[in-house]
Amino acid sequence: EDPDSEWGDKIMELMNAVDEYIPMPERPVDKPFLMPIEDVF
Repeated sequence: EDPDSEWGDKIMELMNAVDEYIPMPERPVDKPFLMPIEDVF
């Protein structure tokens, strides 16, 4: 799809509304990064 088309503008408007509505989660940046690893064979 063309991001400059009418639909592209509406999608960008929708995503901007979503970004404003949903707050960013607080993450501890002063601690080491831990990532779980599952299903390792």
